[in-house]
Amino acid sequence: MSTTMASNNASIFENGSKDGQSTTNVGNNQRRNRSLLTLILWFIIITVVAWIILWSWKPEIVQKTDSQGQPTGEPDGAKVLIGAVIIGVLAIIVIYLLWYCCV
Repeated sequence: MSTTMASNNASIFENGSKDGQSTTNVGNNQRRNRSLLTLILWFIIITVVAWIILWSWKPEIVQKTDSQGQPTGEPDGAKVLIGAVIIGVLAIIVIYLLWYCCV
């Protein structure tokens, strides 16, 4: 009698549920949520780093222009932010493709 209870308890711990059904779907959902959060975190980090680089480097594409259309040497915050977001999105697409296609 005690060996039957022990084997039943072992099956509860192995399967993760009392009725013997596997809980792998729950594990897959948690893995997807973690990977989505990881991608969002990478997007934020890459966007901030790209913003800092664009702000300090000041390429012509992100500089303010004068009335004749010549760059003034001062970075435009909106252009820097748009450029950083574009760089972040492109980097996340590359990370996603490498992560899910190669694993």
